[in-house]
Amino acid sequence: MLAFHPAITLAAFLLAWASTVVPAWVAAKRKLRDKPASLLRAFHVHDFGWL
Repeated sequence: MLAFHPAITLAAFLLAWASTVVPAWVAAKRKLRDKPASLLRAFHVHDFGWL
């Protein structure tokens, strides 16, 4: 019979979160260190055609 294990479920969610958020955070920190304004230009209002 299958059972729900809260500790294993929490560990799985934390691992999934860490494997998604940490690499993106590291890449953003590296990009900000190289060119501080490059991330701001990526989200410029005029880049979106519908605005």
